[in-house]
Amino acid sequence: SIEVAPNGALAAMDRFPNHAEMSKARAAAAKWGTKLLICFGGNARTHGFPKMVSSKETRAAFLANLVGLIDRAGLHGVDYNWEYPQTREDWMGLKALLVETKAAFKGTGRVITMAYYPDTRQERLLADLKVAEECDLLHMMSYDQPGRHSTWDFAVKTAAQGVAILPPAT
Repeated sequence: SIEVAPNGALAAMDRFPNHAEMSKARAAAAKWGTKLLICFGGNARTHGFPKMVSSKETRAAFLANLVGLIDRAGLHGVDYNWEYPQTREDWMGLKALLVETKAAFKGTGRVITMAYYPDTRQERLLADLKVAEECDLLHMMSYDQPGRHSTWDFAVKTAAQGVAILPPAT
């Protein structure tokens, strides 16, 4: 994954695959009928999100950079993995980013996915903000348990709580 800078620039691009690697990835995606997405965030890679989502101008700068990267790299969409929005302002900014990303992708067939940590609090916030209306898919990080990766029981428990709280796929 790469990072977003507070001003909406794309950061940590040294993690982005080179041209030859991207050609192989695009060929594999085409062969198997899958989508190739760019992921922003992940563990210790989300420091730029709060400032970037806090204003329409920085979100617009980010989206211009995102769309340019997707066009140049031949990608099919974006995966947001902000670990983790902390304040109500963060959550409202995330919702605005998702709405604006969906508008930027309108008519292109591009997809939006988002990862989140299944702690019931986040599912409730996602449901309250109707985040699923803006995303094509939500990824429940049921493998991500404090201190170690998940047990099977934890994965089953979090899948059940997600089903109970979040709206069904349409």
